[in-house]
Amino acid sequence: MSSPTRRPRVSRWALQEISEVCDDQVRTPEIQALPQISREELQVLSMLGEGGFSSVYEVKRGEETLALKQLRKHKKGREEEDWILAVFDLCNEISLLAKLGPHENIVPILGVCN
Repeated sequence: MSSPTRRPRVSRWALQEISEVCDDQVRTPEIQALPQISREELQVLSMLGEGGFSSVYEVKRGEETLALKQLRKHKKGREEEDWILAVFDLCNEISLLAKLGPHENIVPILGVCN
């Protein structure tokens, strides 16, 4: 019987480096140019989907119906490195979508919430 494959641990140094890169990623001009949206402006209508690290919700903002992607930090068995990598991935996703600009086949990023 084979033992389950374990993912190698990420060193403290590597986590610090990833965290710093993510901090820099959040400060990219593309992300900084996005409007800040207050959570109080949003009314959650339903959950559209769920992945390993995030959930996507259908939300209402005024008369607009939008999608909100939210990271889930607290999950049984989640380690700090997983959380940092998830934040890093989301930062990259936001930055890339913001750089691509308006296109009929790309979901636009309308803003970010804290």
